[in-house]
Amino acid sequence: MTQSDTFAEPRMRLASSSMTRPQEGESTNPPRLWARQQSIKVENDCACAVVQPAPPSLAAPPDTQSLILRTAPDALVIPLRPGYRLLFVPTSPQGPVVLNDEGYLRWRAFARQPQPPSHPFDWHLWAAGLIWPEGQPPPLPQDNPTVLTVWLHLTDACNLDCPYCYVQKRPRHMSVEVAEQALTRLSLQARGRGFRRLKLKYAGGEPTLVWKRMQSIHQRAVQRAREAGLELEAVLLTNGTRLNVARVRWLQEQGIRVALSLDGLGPLHDRLRPAHDGQSAFQRLAHAVDDILLPLGLRPSITITVTRWNAGALAETLSWVLERDLPFSLNFYRPPWNMASSDDLRLETQALIDGMRAAFQVLEQHLPTWPFLDGLMDRGTGLPHRHACGVGHSYLVVTPEGQVAPCHMRRDMSLGPAATFHLHHLPQGPIRNLPVEQRDADCRTCPFRYLCAGGCPLEAFRHSGRWDGSNPYCAVYRALYPEALRLEGLRLLKVHGLM
Repeated sequence: MTQSDTFAEPRMRLASSSMTRPQEGESTNPPRLWARQQSIKVENDCACAVVQPAPPSLAAPPDTQSLILRTAPDALVIPLRPGYRLLFVPTSPQGPVVLNDEGYLRWRAFARQPQPPSHPFDWHLWAAGLIWPEGQPPPLPQDNPTVLTVWLHLTDACNLDCPYCYVQKRPRHMSVEVAEQALTRLSLQARGRGFRRLKLKYAGGEPTLVWKRMQSIHQRAVQRAREAGLELEAVLLTNGTRLNVARVRWLQEQGIRVALSLDGLGPLHDRLRPAHDGQSAFQRLAHAVDDILLPLGLRPSITITVTRWNAGALAETLSWVLERDLPFSLNFYRPPWNMASSDDLRLETQALIDGMRAAFQVLEQHLPTWPFLDGLMDRGTGLPHRHACGVGHSYLVVTPEGQVAPCHMRRDMSLGPAATFHLHHLPQGPIRNLPVEQRDADCRTCPFRYLCAGGCPLEAFRHSGRWDGSNPYCAVYRALYPEALRLEGLRLLKVHGLM
């Protein structure tokens, strides 16, 4: 398998190319539709929604003669190139899709005049959620998590001093015994509550500072998951400065993925992530990527925290990432809750939009084939979901002392000891992670509501003083999502050989 094939999306063609302009009436070209068929594991420092594209169901309802269909509400049409348009409907189970001119004309027929299905292509429009029975609202996206994500906070210690970090640095580590008690308890409960997979995030601080301890904990995790009948996946969240060949080989053998924090190139990264020893954190990260991880076949995710300091350089940072064909996530700066932070890092809305647009230009020039929309827009994804993250239903944090917290940003909110914790207490936690239909009116009516799902609930509360309030990055989402969706349309054209 080549590097470019690693994230290549299957070429499931419902279509061939068409270069004609839409004209009313009959066409000699058949209508076509292309939808996303693949997800990618883009890791970051949060518990973002895990969403899979819904498989297309082309089965007709039992009574099609009395079925009157019309276009689904809130549709957004974005021109791509001659002959093709992206069509986005908020509730579509397949996310944004691409139509050729003939497919677009067939879809438009249902807007002009609601009518019964009369063409085989109508069932492709139906499966993509683009048409729906007249008088009925489209069904809400289904949030039925099958993965329980557990953030194991292995240590508060770190060898860097990032100004935006929310962890109070101190030599406090999780013991193997505490981890085993938590894993035993949570694994058994996860299986009983319908979860099929346990996902562990080994985090800190810098978890590689307690490397041998992490290895022992992971071996316990493998055993506990096996005994509970759960699939296990694990991710190491690291600054990359302490990776070597032996460690990467072990990670590879264990199937542990790696997420690296990168905030700029050269001196910019070193300014935002200064090392205690005065050496360049960027040089060590770049060495880990270019000389160890990639040569050994372990492709890391790159997580970029966008602040005022690096928003203007986001394009060149992303260029470095794309040249290596690495999955990435862009995470907007959030002030720590539990300590003073520098206002110098706060993002002005227009500066963030400008930096992101420059990054979009780079992305279009180096267009990947894997679905990058899942990591492009902060906590948003490319597929519909109702909750911004797993807080309150499918995510929890275990602190070094063995306490359960609802979110890694609020480890001070203890829900009790992990050794005796009941998962049914998760929804009763202090953070109200509301579905987007219960957010304020701006959220409920926004065309992108099921992509960002209202954004981080903690930030919404900080911004508005209400759990159902608006997110401080709403203006950014609204400004940039049309452009981000256009890039997704171009990606689909590239995947299917149409550009």
